[in-house]
Amino acid sequence: AGVLSRKSVVEELAAIRCPTLIITGSKDKATPPAKGAFIQSRIPGSQLINVPGAGHTGTIEAPKAYNQAIEAFLKAVSG
Repeated sequence: AGVLSRKSVVEELAAIRCPTLIITGSKDKATPPAKGAFIQSRIPGSQLINVPGAGHTGTIEAPKAYNQAIEAFLKAVSG
């Protein structure tokens, strides 16, 4: 119930100033790729990765793809 009734934070996304990676799964019904794209469009300089075939538990369903995306992101932002 907390997730459904909580206040939206959409207006706060533009205030994020740190490197941000958004990962979605192509089969995620709770946070579909379109929602990830929406979030990415609101956070300046953020990056979006879509993992093919992964659902909402993509870290379990496709751990290698998620780990590779996170590793690449961390390398890119650390210089």
